[in-house]
Amino acid sequence: MRRRLVSGRVAAALALAPAALLLGVAFYGFLGWTAAISLTSSRLLPRADFVGAANYAAVMGDRRFVESFGNLLVFGVALVATAALAGLALAVVLDWLDRRGRRTGLAETVFLYPVAVSWLVTGLVWQWILNPSLGLERSVRAWGIETFAFDHLVRPGTALYALALAGAWHVAGMALAVFSAGLRGVDPDLWRAARVEGVGAHRVYLHVVLPMLGPHAMTVLLLLAFGVARAFDLVVAMTGGGPGYATDMPALYVYDHMFARGHLAVGAAAAVVLTLAAAAIVVPYLSLALTRRRPA
Repeated sequence: MRRRLVSGRVAAALALAPAALLLGVAFYGFLGWTAAISLTSSRLLPRADFVGAANYAAVMGDRRFVESFGNLLVFGVALVATAALAGLALAVVLDWLDRRGRRTGLAETVFLYPVAVSWLVTGLVWQWILNPSLGLERSVRAWGIETFAFDHLVRPGTALYALALAGAWHVAGMALAVFSAGLRGVDPDLWRAARVEGVGAHRVYLHVVLPMLGPHAMTVLLLLAFGVARAFDLVVAMTGGGPGYATDMPALYVYDHMFARGHLAVGAAAAVVLTLAAAAIVVPYLSLALTRRRPA
């Protein structure tokens, strides 16, 4: 019996070995290569000359890079908060309608459609909507309202929030799906007891049901955080980091230095800093999650 168990583990390890090797080369190998390049003076092509932490000092001393992290923080908080609250509100409304015999499947499908669209397509659509010379502002002015202004995307003070609105539209359906799954898991006896006691639906949702959605809320926040990290295409499609550097992001900074300016080593150093910043958030969360799952 023990021999079969050992042979089964060996077979499983051999089956996973090619994928593990490919993952190791594709992720850790190129991560190590990027870290090595960041310690050189490479520009268009890699060089073997060692310059130490000079590129890291240049990156951390660059005001644009520091401000791009601030933009990412504001953008992330605005997107996550808007998408989570919108998804929760839609889930509660659809659940309330469903409990009264209304069919809500079509509405859920419609709200989920944006999730299936790429970030690039979402960015192009919203860039057209928010473009003062092409989108909503021009359409409303064509109706005769000449004083109407909807130019938030071209204003430095509001462009970042316009980006967050477009991003929230893209991922709110995902939050809706997670919260809807949690609401469907509520025991029907709870609602029967509430009706017998004469407790209003809004009080049941507020004081009983919503506190039960804590794990689902954590899942939503984690998924939306990953969405923020993948919003590079949205920024490129809608603003390209402008106006000025009002919507600049760390990933755009890396791309600009590596491919547009030909500063390969500086871009690699910025990429390493960005990776370490992400790891500082993800690793403690995963460690805590794994610790909680271990049996006592």
